[in-house]
Amino acid sequence: MNNNLIGYRKMLKLTQEDMADKLGICMAWYQKKESGKRDFSQTEIETIMKLLKVNRPSLTIEEVFLRS
Repeated sequence: MNNNLIGYRKMLKLTQEDMADKLGICMAWYQKKESGKRDFSQTEIETIMKLLKVNRPSLTIEEVFLRS
């Protein structure tokens, strides 16, 4: 598993398709990134963090994107 993003995404009740739409990429490409087969760009990381920080303002990039 690539990171903790899956858990945070599910806490927000967002699907992979929802996240792909918000990032402006296709779902297959998002799945590769979430699974660790591809890396998120800096812009994508910033967008994801903005989405997640709505519910957890103190959340850090390390908490979301550290490999487990």
